Amino acid sequence: MRAKNLLSESAKLWREKCINTVIPNNEKVIKLLQSNEHLIPVEKLTILDQFISHVEGLKDNYNSEYKDRNVPLFPKEIITILY
Repeated sequence: MRAKNLLSESAKLWREKCINTVIPNNEKVIKLLQSNEHLIPVEKLTILDQFISHVEGLKDNYNSEYKDRNVPLFPKEIITILY
């Protein structure tokens, strides 16, 4: 029973962190990248699109009752987008 409570509490804390920190920070990153899109190599613009899709899906999943299991995963390649 204790393990179940810990998992429930962890899920609650993660949800709060996503809503209050992760999603707003991701939106800031998107704005920064979009405003500097001219610095992104053309062949890496798809990575930006993947990141935007991930953030939008994550936000939708945390802000609605319906959870879409097909939300794109965080694109690890985002760390290479500017070089």
